[in-house]
Order: sequence, then structure tokens, then C-alpha cells
Amino acid sequence: VVKANAYGHGLIPVAGALRNQTEWFAVASLKEGVLLRKNGFSHPILIFGHLAPGEIQSALDWDLTLSVSCSEYAGWVNEAAARSGVKAPVHVKVDTGMGRFGFSPETAEDEILRIAALSHLILEGLYTHFPQAEAVRDSFTLEQISRFGRLKEDLARQGIQFKWIHACGSSGIINYPEAHFNLVRPGLMLYGLYTDIALSGKIALKPALSLRLDWVWHEGGICPPACVAAEGPFSGSQPRIGSDVGCHDQDGCLRVTPHPDLSGCSPSLVGLGLNRHRSHLRRRRHSL
Repeated sequence: VVKANAYGHGLIPVAGALRNQTEWFAVASLKEGVLLRKNGFSHPILIFGHLAPGEIQSALDWDLTLSVSCSEYAGWVNEAAARSGVKAPVHVKVDTGMGRFGFSPETAEDEILRIAALSHLILEGLYTHFPQAEAVRDSFTLEQISRFGRLKEDLARQGIQFKWIHACGSSGIINYPEAHFNLVRPGLMLYGLYTDIALSGKIALKPALSLRLDWVWHEGGICPPACVAAEGPFSGSQPRIGSDVGCHDQDGCLRVTPHPDLSGCSPSLVGLGLNRHRSHLRRRRHSL
């Protein structure tokens, strides 16, 4: 998964490092898919979510694979494919519990059978997403796996077979091997980042990117039980120092990133607040 500029690490450098290591790339926008094609990547590329109606034709022209999660959108893709004289491979997204987008489990079978009849679509993939796979043997995630499996089997009995079946992101890859099927979607873990720091006991990840900040844009005192950024109240007996720095998700820096190197900082510093305002950053990419 190289969406969001490869989680701030650089779409093209990351894709280049993975060129011979992956069968698929997954992105979040038409722009990202086209950029990969323009840089010579011939891999299948899946776009998560739906595009605007006016972008569908361009996606097909660039040989990008679209996600489908409602009958109306499937119809638009079918019409665009018909105009181009092609059959468009699509991956069908099922919402087994995340509540983001996808056919609901209650209507999915009927809806998928309906779009399977569209003459210019190829139902190539079936997928879902787990929102809390960080938890081991989580009852909600196990029920999602069960729902997804039942739907896959029900469709198979009616002659609908999918080449690609996928459900697991980073957390699911680690905690739910029974849901790997024949395709997985490593995201944050690909960059050495944990979706939950508790997973560090199961797999050792090495960050692919380090950032050096030349300055902080705010520093102030913290008196317990004041909050440190989004992490909640700081517990301690003495006032300490907290600093805000100008980096966030788009820079490849997340709240679950291992503790930063604070060498040279005040020994009273207890936390860094990651802020979306940009600072002067110096990046160093590690070997991927």
C-alpha cells in the first residue's frame, strides 16, 4: 500500500524499492495511480474508494483497477468501459463492520449478483477491511472474518468466483493469518511503523525514514495532570517541559512511531506534540 504519498515517504522512491517485491500496488487516488504509470510501473494498481464520475474514464485509460461498492457506481464504470470497448476488472468492497464504505452484508449477495451481469465488468477481486485487528482474537474481527467467508462461499455456490480475495492490512497480517486469503495489504508496517505499539512484541520493524527537526515552534511547561498532545494527561510529581514540532502523518511521522531521539534536549522534556504545521525537516531514508 503506497497511498498518501507512501505515507509521507515518497511514492516513487518507495514503489521503486518494491518493484520486484510485490505483485500489486494500492493507492487512494487517480493522481497517485497515474503517477506510478508515468514512472514506468506496469503492476496492477488498485484504487481504494470511489473516484469522481468524471475520473472513471481516465482511470480505465491508464489501466487502473477500480473498487466498487454500490450498484450505481458499478454502472458508471460499466458504461465507461463500454465506451472504451474494454472489460474493466474491479474489486468489490464489502463492509463487514468497519462502516467506511462497501456493500452491506445484508444486501451484498444480491447486489454483487446484479453487477456480475454487467457486460463490461470483470469481478476480479473481493475485499473487506478490519478496523480493530490490533486486538488478538478480537470477537468483532472474528465475526467480520466469518461474515466475509460466508459471503464468499455463498457467491461461489452461485458461480461467482474471484481471482483475488483480501482482507488484512498490517495488523491483520500479524494477528489473523487465517484471513490472509491470497492477497494482503501491508500499509504502515511496510514503513517500519506499528499500528499499535503492542505489536512490537510480535514483529520487529525498522523505520524506513528518519526526520530531523532543526527547531521547535513552541515549548512550554507542563504541570501534572495536564495533557501531552493527544496522549492524554501526563502523570508525574514535578512540572516538566513539552514541545510542539512541525510534522505529522503526511511527513511519515505518526503517534505510534517509536519514541524520538531527544538527545541534546532538556532532561525535563517529557513529550513532543506532532502538529500539522510544517517545520524545516531534514529526511534520511534508510535501506528498504
